[in-house]
This record gives sequence, C-alpha cells and structure tokens, in this order.
Amino acid sequence: MDKFIKALARHELALQKVDALSRRIGAAIERCPIVVKSNDWSISNAERAEIWDEKSGKNKTHLWAAYTETTPSECGYGMRLLDSDEQEEGLRPRNGGCRHCLRAWRLIRDRSIARRELGYARLSLRSLGRQAVKMTEATP
Repeated sequence: MDKFIKALARHELALQKVDALSRRIGAAIERCPIVVKSNDWSISNAERAEIWDEKSGKNKTHLWAAYTETTPSECGYGMRLLDSDEQEEGLRPRNGGCRHCLRAWRLIRDRSIARRELGYARLSLRSLGRQAVKMTEATP
C-alpha cells in the first residue's frame, strides 16, 4: 500500500509543479512591455495591429518573436526556426529582448521537464493500477 501512496504523491507534486510553472509563465509574459502596451486602450488601432498576430491570436512579444523567427538553413536550402541557444541569446535584453520574456522562456523550459516527470508519474500510476486489477482478479 505504501507504493500506491508514494505514486499518488509523486503524481500530485508533479501536477502542482506544472500548474505553478504555468501561472508563473503567464505572469512573466504579462510584464512584457509589448503586452503592457497592448493592454493600453489609448493606443491607436494601427499600433495595436502592429503588435498583434492575427494568425496565432497572440501579442507579438519578444518570446513570440523568438519562437517564430527564422534564419537561412546551413545547407543553403530554405529557412529554419531558431534553436534553443539562439532563442535564449535573442531574448537577452542586450540583444533587443526583454527580461520578462527571457524569464518566461526559461520557465517554459522548466515546465517541459516538469511535464516529463508528470508523464513518468502517470505511467507509475497506470502500472500500479494494472497490478491492482490483477490482484483483485486473482482473489475470489
């Protein structure tokens, strides 16, 4: 019974961590100067259109730019998205990014790791559930 409690606790802790990271990501993005500007009702429609992406339905934050920016591929054919090192470098304030979007990017990376742990915790629960089914089927 102890392993069932541990598996449930592991799952709950991982789920709470993912939820907390998601809230922190949202808070960091809300502090981006572009989002702050988009929430200002005194800006003109033309300015608002410049900072809004119709295709994705999101503000064109520094984080958005890092994920959508392309560069010529090394093989000479076509374009490619920036890799994670290039994204991080572009988000640094000295390179035209903002510290809030850089923080959100790092939190997104951390959330990815936390989601992986949540997946492992769910696999453990499923395994224990299958064991429990076998135990109940074995006892008449």
